[in-house]
Amino acid sequence: MPTPLALRGFRPVAPATPGVAGVGLAVPSDFQRQLAHELKNHIASLQSASYLLSRHGIDLTAERERKWLATCDRSIEAMRRAVEQVEQLERALGDAHPALRETVELRPWLEALAVRAGVGEEVADWTWQAGGKPGEHWVLPRRAADDAWPCLFANVARFAEPGTRPALRLRARDGGLELEVETAGAGLSAEEAGRLGEPFFQGQNARGRGGAGLGIPLALVLLTRCGGALWHEGPAVDRTVFRSWIPAVRAL
Repeated sequence: MPTPLALRGFRPVAPATPGVAGVGLAVPSDFQRQLAHELKNHIASLQSASYLLSRHGIDLTAERERKWLATCDRSIEAMRRAVEQVEQLERALGDAHPALRETVELRPWLEALAVRAGVGEEVADWTWQAGGKPGEHWVLPRRAADDAWPCLFANVARFAEPGTRPALRLRARDGGLELEVETAGAGLSAEEAGRLGEPFFQGQNARGRGGAGLGIPLALVLLTRCGGALWHEGPAVDRTVFRSWIPAVRAL
């Protein structure tokens, strides 16, 4: 059965003006310390690879040197992604109107989000249960979904086992849109699933695959603030399934 995820470490913030409806969210107290630790690890990897190249990098086409260069590329990409997600989180927490709705043409909009996250139609098995007509338009909290759903798509791209096809399913449900992403392969243990929503946490299946453990917390903050939700189906040893829901209506 799907288990709703809880925001772990984030704390409520009372409105600045007494009597104003709504409560905001603030990041965990040790967020900056954990972020600094994450970035320092990548910087250390870069420094080590740079040192080895400067001492031994005579032929940069050799296999050994290519591995060091690949280490640099991975660390740079990991830092870029971590900084980008921190910026997205800052925007989300500072958004005064997280549930503001905009009209999108559903299918091309979702396909653009998937491509941005590294998942294209060539690797994703899209199942459309919300109509799926090319010209179909929906009204939804676009700013939140623009950043939340690519986090889920990126997990699909990162954790899909070689030779498998990740599934992305969309359906209309309960006055909104439900998106389900599923990958085959090592899932999460019950203990690990209990830590989802905790910034910088990564399960065993994520080790060595990049990322900083901010994607799921970021998606959860964004979805929660716009009135949506995020669930994890598990534990499962052979697959990982996340379901998300946002309030949305078909445009007339």
